[in-house]
Amino acid sequence: MTGTLMVSTEAVHTYQRRFSTSTLALAVGAANLYIVTRRPRTRIVDYSNKVATFSIGNDDSTMVDARLPSEIYKFSADPSGQYFKFHIESKFAHGESWALATLLSNAHPIFSRHEVLYIGKAEDVGARLKRHSTLQQIYEDHATTEWDIFVTPLIISATEFVNADHIENPSVANPQHGFLEEFFEWFGKRNGGRATNGTINLAEHAMISYFRPKYNNLLKVWSGQRKSPEMEFLWRVGFRLATFRVQGAFELARFETTSTRALRSHSIACEIPDNPRESGFGAMHIEEIPHSGDDYFYQVMANMAQGVDDFNEQSSPSLTVFGDPPALATPPDIIPWLNEE
Repeated sequence: MTGTLMVSTEAVHTYQRRFSTSTLALAVGAANLYIVTRRPRTRIVDYSNKVATFSIGNDDSTMVDARLPSEIYKFSADPSGQYFKFHIESKFAHGESWALATLLSNAHPIFSRHEVLYIGKAEDVGARLKRHSTLQQIYEDHATTEWDIFVTPLIISATEFVNADHIENPSVANPQHGFLEEFFEWFGKRNGGRATNGTINLAEHAMISYFRPKYNNLLKVWSGQRKSPEMEFLWRVGFRLATFRVQGAFELARFETTSTRALRSHSIACEIPDNPRESGFGAMHIEEIPHSGDDYFYQVMANMAQGVDDFNEQSSPSLTVFGDPPALATPPDIIPWLNEE
């Protein structure tokens, strides 16, 4: 038997504010993973009923004008230029200037590019951040710089598998009796529809190995020679490939590092080799994995990934609209400003 595990994630929201450990745990909520990123700060420096002018980073000469949709009224920005509010039809919207600039520019890279600094599991965020205070260290390192820090929780939305992979030689591994039951124990869903620990652990490992964020110390190498328990199980029942899709359609952020491109959607492939052989590889974009020219499954997989990525790249970004200012997305000192009518 051969097989490929396929895991998809969706972003919940991209938060731009300073979190304590306790408020971060609340913000990530039902998410399974979260990504900490940075980008040069975006501020509203001037606005009218028709146009908002944004500055980027510390360079005051970098100004970008964006036209406001005619449906928007009562538009204003707080004194710092970091937050906006407006009414659209019967709804009240507010948020960070970065989100508005990204929306109005149709996710132009000048606004949407986010550098990945850290990837973590949401379910044990309190224990992990208390232990090594990674997020607080990131805040301290960027306190007096031109950078804003962001947190994007991710939900694992789907886990599927197919009985095929990209490798030419047939595998000698065979699934044991009760394979499906054991598979879904590892990679199915728990009560309430949440992803299993096995899926979360494997997705975290793949994402860290792919992005190689500066503030992650572990899991930066995906290797068949040092299999995790999840990799060991997949190898034992004949699976030789795992794929992971990060982010997706309608999102504002394009994640990147020095080793990855800035994309709305990253399709990651990780091999689970039978042994250390020439065709084994770590986490990389599906389009970059080694393959034979006549490998039908690879072509199908690559074409599907390309189609999804193209759709996500071309999709119009969406802005979450809140009825009332949520405490987690709004620092207390600007709540009175937001509540003004």
